[in-house]
Amino acid sequence: MVVALLGLVALAGELWVSGPVAMAATTGVQPAPALEAGALTVSPAGAAQGATVTLVFAYAGSIPASSVQIEIPVGVTTYVPVAPTGWTTSVTGTSLRWDRGPGPVPGTRSFEVRLGPMPAAPSVGFPATVGLQDGTIERWDGTDAVRPVPTVTLTPDPQAVQDQESTGSATHDPASHDAAAPTPAVAPPAVSSVIDGTAIAAVVLAGVGIAAGWGTFALRRSRRGTRRPAS
Repeated sequence: MVVALLGLVALAGELWVSGPVAMAATTGVQPAPALEAGALTVSPAGAAQGATVTLVFAYAGSIPASSVQIEIPVGVTTYVPVAPTGWTTSVTGTSLRWDRGPGPVPGTRSFEVRLGPMPAAPSVGFPATVGLQDGTIERWDGTDAVRPVPTVTLTPDPQAVQDQESTGSATHDPASHDAAAPTPAVAPPAVSSVIDGTAIAAVVLAGVGIAAGWGTFALRRSRRGTRRPAS
């Protein structure tokens, strides 16, 4: 009897010192595995400023999601969510929400939305809230380093940059304009002055012609008056 009691005391001490590993080895009960941290990602990771794009938010975790909600940033005016099979969508102000319907849902699920225009900024973030089937709420708003805000990197629109460069190259430069300005040509005489000179010349010539005509007529009359009749 005493020997049996001493054996039980020794076994209890061994379990207390060795912990869960010794318990698993002696009893065959495995400890519960640690829960895998969820992951919320957005793709594509980059887009052009001013563009309308389709973004896919994907959540993966050991506990399936029952709802996903994202906040639309300032400047984005159009957003149309797409509901996966077995899910519903709703829009409240600038919040988009997907809710799980009845039935089994895989641990990974993608949520698609088409939105734009993307703002003129280096990047844009989409704060999100994920509700899990066990009632846990995960906030992907950057307050926790483990759950950063899903972010898309933005680059300037190539066409907009090209247009801006073209506009800039066409900017007027007074200095270059003055240096390249051609020497002004001498203006031709006014039409009115030419006409006036021509009219005056015509009047003078007409007067000379009239005077010459009258002189010739007078000379002929005088010659006729001096002729004598033949005897």
